[in-house]
Amino acid sequence: MLKKFIGSLLFFILLLNGVFAQDKGQKKSLNRKAIHEVKHIAHFIDNTLSPLEIAQGFVLLFNGNNLDGWKLVGPSTTMKSAWEVKNGELQILATDTSKNRVHGDLITINEYSSFELNFDFKLSEGANSGIKYFVIIPNPTQRAGLGLEYQILDDERHPDAKLGLNGNRTLSSLYDIMPATPLDTPFKKNIGQWNHGKIVVHSNQLVQHWLNGFKVLEYVKGDARYLEAIANSKFAKNNDFAKNKITPILFQDHGDAVSYKNIKIRKIN
Repeated sequence: MLKKFIGSLLFFILLLNGVFAQDKGQKKSLNRKAIHEVKHIAHFIDNTLSPLEIAQGFVLLFNGNNLDGWKLVGPSTTMKSAWEVKNGELQILATDTSKNRVHGDLITINEYSSFELNFDFKLSEGANSGIKYFVIIPNPTQRAGLGLEYQILDDERHPDAKLGLNGNRTLSSLYDIMPATPLDTPFKKNIGQWNHGKIVVHSNQLVQHWLNGFKVLEYVKGDARYLEAIANSKFAKNNDFAKNKITPILFQDHGDAVSYKNIKIRKIN
């Protein structure tokens, strides 16, 4: 009788193990499927919008194929621009490789007041560029715009990183006005790798700069801290600097090779 009971108990335990193993296998299968589905949803193709981004109101500023929606700052010209679209990237050609091209900033045709702008950028060695907002064009003949600038810079090799005050010309800083909080080396991608930047301008004039998922700078446009920083900057004598309430988005040509992609914007309240 005892032998039968022990035998039945062992059988029952083995049966349960089989059920649990099968259940575990099913869960593994389901988890793999779920992970696959999440990866499929989260694996965005460059220069496209995910369903979530569409629902959030994002639109592409750069379609990966051409410069529709953009124009070169300054007078029209028959010369080719130093900006080109290649391999789904918006690229600035370095000055020494584009002698037959006209250099100048690139600006969106549409304008924005409060927005979230996302972009990926890749620096070449020693490169300098930037993204400007609340932009004005001081003179119609100039090919550069003036505005608040999210600095794009090779901090290690470009001399501009050592100028200004307290590091306010380093990567992701508000150029020559306020320094960004420096990220530890592992969170700052190497030259030739893609970094992710973000600029958020709220309707209450709260502004944020983000780099690779980290908020590195926050300020209120127009408050005492901001005005003091402007007064100590190279823009102090420009009475009209960044005082406009609506702006195109400007990508700066500084004569260095820099690439951009996944440029997306949404209007926010």
